[in-house]
Amino acid sequence: MSNNQLTTLIGAAFPILSLAIWGLAYKFAGKGAPSIGDDLRELATESLHFLKTQWFFLAVCTGGSAVSACQHSGSFEIPPTYVIVSSFFFAIVPILKLFYVSYLAIPRNPALVASIGVMTMVFYMIGEYIQNMLILLGFVLLIFPGLYVMARTSLFLPIYAVEGHRPLQALERSWAITNGKFWQVCLYLGPVVFVVLMAHWLPFAASFMQPNIAARPFVAVFSAVCGMSFILLDIMLAGLMYKLYLRFNEKV
Repeated sequence: MSNNQLTTLIGAAFPILSLAIWGLAYKFAGKGAPSIGDDLRELATESLHFLKTQWFFLAVCTGGSAVSACQHSGSFEIPPTYVIVSSFFFAIVPILKLFYVSYLAIPRNPALVASIGVMTMVFYMIGEYIQNMLILLGFVLLIFPGLYVMARTSLFLPIYAVEGHRPLQALERSWAITNGKFWQVCLYLGPVVFVVLMAHWLPFAASFMQPNIAARPFVAVFSAVCGMSFILLDIMLAGLMYKLYLRFNEKV
């Protein structure tokens, strides 16, 4: 077994663990915990115009993710130039999510139309980097702390977009809003987080079929679909974070 395949097997723990946490959330979230059913239907309607106007950037991001997923699966050799270009386009995704959440919030906050500039995006990227480093540190410390930090900082994006472009304050505010609501966050976001993690992990798992030359075309198509799905699901997750932010704010 290669090192990449061993890493892939270890990586399977993350979607499995997220599924286990989601299951536990049904027991510990308590009555009145928010459900994503109605919010998903609302997002489908509210996002239609955004998808139509931003189709080019979505196509670019999903294409870059598809190339990256094929590289991870080892289904065929990808020239280094394509890998670099796909990585660049993949980096657009956080900015696209910021615009998406701001778009969803415009009906309630019309001033957001003109509030996003270059520095806004730069500070958001810094804030997301800090968030990811905190989550990574938590995973290093016996995994569960990483899940806890992930849940408690899950509202960083909508808070940053809606309440002011201040990264550290947005992280602190997310921590405050989700105080005592860890299991509710897990119950609400758990299903989509699991699917997102699976879409990210499956191309790596497909590397086990790499020695089978006849299966490589299938692996390439499968990995590309997973890569494209990962981007769309990640953007949908950002929309659900905004909906959860609204739900928790209504209870304050």
